[in-house]
Amino acid sequence: YLRMHRNLEGLPFTNAGTWEQRRETEALLEKALLSCEGELKGEYLPLEGSQSVERFPEGMGNDDAACLAREKLLPEEPDSDVLVAGGFARHWPDGRGVFRISEELACWINEHHHVQLISARFDKDLHLAFSRLSRLERAIREHIERVGHRFAFDKHWGFLSPSLPMLGTGLVVGCVLQLPTLSDSHSAALAALCASLGLKASRHGTSDMARCNSCSGRRLSMGKTWDLSRPSSLGITEVEQVNHFIAACRLLCDLEVELRRGADAEEALAKARS
Repeated sequence: YLRMHRNLEGLPFTNAGTWEQRRETEALLEKALLSCEGELKGEYLPLEGSQSVERFPEGMGNDDAACLAREKLLPEEPDSDVLVAGGFARHWPDGRGVFRISEELACWINEHHHVQLISARFDKDLHLAFSRLSRLERAIREHIERVGHRFAFDKHWGFLSPSLPMLGTGLVVGCVLQLPTLSDSHSAALAALCASLGLKASRHGTSDMARCNSCSGRRLSMGKTWDLSRPSSLGITEVEQVNHFIAACRLLCDLEVELRRGADAEEALAKARS
């Protein structure tokens, strides 16, 4: 899966804007999204209870909300003390919505960021997921630039965000890997190796990646399956970030195969770390 965050220059972040500014942001982005054609054509649905879109005076209907919830594409109202205190729940759900193209490609408006693009695959084709995400981001960017707006960007900090860890590319890339041999006897070494590769690793079911498998109906062995992700980074491009993630996952898969074939664990791990 991939998640890409963008915010508009000249408008306050979602958590800092007024009711009117949030609606202004939504209207601008809705026009950009509805201008998409071909494989990017979709439908914009304001959240239930939002009265910001005239053709949906009470927001999306129950059926649409239920469909998005099943697909794990429905934003949830922030309920943590940190997010609420930070203003992310202000005027919820007004001025917020979902642009759905398919169960594998969507865009959230005014959740934590002005724009959050979501691209997921239920197979291993991460390149295709990234390609679709990039085309959608480009379509939005080109439209808003034609009407005098642009994404907030700094040559030193990259794409700007109300969340400091998201500075830089504004991209999070992740996947699920089944690594039974490594998990059985070398879980600590696996976690350390992932950290050295710049990956965040957690047992499956504790991160966003669980949604891809719940939607696809796959059942995975929880103790031997890992959610891996590469968070937003400074100093690299989105393409470099995705390629680094793919290379790191390939290294882990190769290591798993070596151990299954009876290779010496210490030697194989030392080789992978080098």
